[in-house]
Parts: sequence; structure tokens; C-alpha cells
Amino acid sequence: MSIFKTLSAAAILVSISACGVNATQGVVKPPAQTSGPFGMITHDDITTEGDKAFSGVHKVVIGAFKVGFITAKEEQEKAGTGMGGRSNAVLELQGLTPAVMQEITDKAYSDLLAKLKADGYEVVDRAQLTGSTEFAKATHEASPLTEESSFFGSNNDVTYVAPKDIGKLYFFLGDTGPSGGFGFDNPTTAASTFAEQAKLPVLSVSYTLDFASKNGSGGSFASTSALEVGQALSVIPGSGINLIGGAAGTFSNANGSLKLGQAITSPDAFGEIEMTTSETMKVLETASNVAGVLLGAGTNQSRDFSVKADPARYSSGAGGILQKANGDLLQRMQALR
Repeated sequence: MSIFKTLSAAAILVSISACGVNATQGVVKPPAQTSGPFGMITHDDITTEGDKAFSGVHKVVIGAFKVGFITAKEEQEKAGTGMGGRSNAVLELQGLTPAVMQEITDKAYSDLLAKLKADGYEVVDRAQLTGSTEFAKATHEASPLTEESSFFGSNNDVTYVAPKDIGKLYFFLGDTGPSGGFGFDNPTTAASTFAEQAKLPVLSVSYTLDFASKNGSGGSFASTSALEVGQALSVIPGSGINLIGGAAGTFSNANGSLKLGQAITSPDAFGEIEMTTSETMKVLETASNVAGVLLGAGTNQSRDFSVKADPARYSSGAGGILQKANGDLLQRMQALR
């Protein structure tokens, strides 16, 4: 090995370590959701589809309500387009028990029902829906249900919880979460048939709570990447309400949705974040990076973190942002009525 290559490898590793993967105890607000060329279009706080479906609606039945709790996730920044240049963080949420998840879900559901009634909607007893021939056969899962990250599925570990008053998990088309199945047994198909016959719109409400976010830098034209992670209790974009008023179709105005276009984030910290990567793994990573540099590749840095939640503070923060999500979405729903 030449002294030039050795010094070059060391210099690159020092450069990367100065802007690698770190954590902060503060709240890291999720980045704004954008799209279009160079991310120039900022998404609205609430996105709507099928506005006409909400017009004239005064009576509804709840087909589903669930909260998904993300408990493990991965954040990443990448520099360049070749091998190497990756800053990676794997985060795990600890301290959140099933009982805490259930309490948060039950309170959010009660708040939704109260707000619907306060806004002048009649909420029909679910027995009218669940007792129907169509919906009785709808695919459902036991609550709680944990979906682990996989190559073909979610990028996160998520536990889905239904209110005790509903007791089952129904995944409608357009909800966050796994597929609700195919054909006539899909809850959406069953609800569409019921709504068409009963002239009673069905609401499916689905929220997902995240626990961490990132600040970072990188990109295709960057030579280095950097990543800082921190706690961020938020209702993620894509969470929201689906309204099923009948059969879907090209000329149908029966179905619509109201979804969060931007995250709703609690400003308060709910726990502490700690790096859990062992010194042995750091040494092995450094050795791998040295070998990669000598072969002409870039370097990578990966760190594991544990976010230890205080249950009381997590519950308080989650309750506040879920109530805000209910209020913001129903305000838009009422405006479309």
C-alpha cells in the first residue's frame, strides 16, 4: 500500500466523519412536502379529491378508525450517484406500551365523534353497517396489528390500533397501511355497496403517528452527505378521511377524500434520543470505508439510535396533534358540505 493512498483514504474518512450522522435532543420538524421540478411546488396543508362527494352530506356512519404508531424507521441522505456517500440512521422508539397506544386511539376517536356532532353531522350507529350482508363479509384484522418493514411493504415498523368501540381493523383503499384485500371482500367494495343501497355515506379515518425526523444535506451533485436526526411527534402526510358514498366510476361523484398534505407536528419533546451503535461496529465500518476508498469507492456512515419516550409526554403530544388533525379535516369537510 503506498503512503499516498493511505493518506488519501485517511483524509477522506476525516472529511466524512466531520459531516456524518448525528442526533439532537431537540425537536426536528419534518421537512415540507413538495413536488414538481426542483421541489418548487409546496403541497397544501390539506389535499382534497372528489369534492362533490361531501356536498349535501349530513348523515354518516363510521366504517373504520385507526391510528398507526411508527416504532422503527430509517432516515438517509446520499451524495453522488455511485457507491458510497451515504449517511444512514436507524431509529427505534421505546417506552410506548400497547395500553398507551390504545388510550391515545380511544381519545382521538371520541374527539372525532364529538366534533362531527358539533359540526351538525348525524353519526349513525355502526350496527347498521356491520349488520349488513355486504359489510359483514369485509376483510378485517385483529387490533392491534404490527406491520414490520420489508422490501415489498412498508419502510417502517408500524402498529395499527382500532378504538375499543370498533375493535377491528379495516383497511380501506386510500388509507395509510396495508392493503385491505381484493374483490368483494375488500372493505371499500363492501362499503360502496352498502352506501349505494342505504343512501348513507361511510367514513374511513386513518392516521399515522411518526416519532422522529431529520435535517440533512446531500444530492446527486454533492461530494459528501450529512444527517442529523431528532424526535418529532407528528401526524404524517397522507393521513386523513375517505368518504364512500356509493359505486366508483368515471362519472361518479360518490366518493372523496381529505388528506393531510403537510405533517402536523407537536412542538414539544417527548423523550430522549441515544446513540446505540457499538464501538465495535464503528471500527468495522471504518475498516470497510478504508478498503472502499482504496478501491475507488466512496464512504458510508450508519448509526443506530434509540428514542426513549416518556409515556405521559408522548400521550399529551399525540392527543394534541390528533385533535388538530380531526379539527382541520372536519373544518374542510364542513366547508365542502
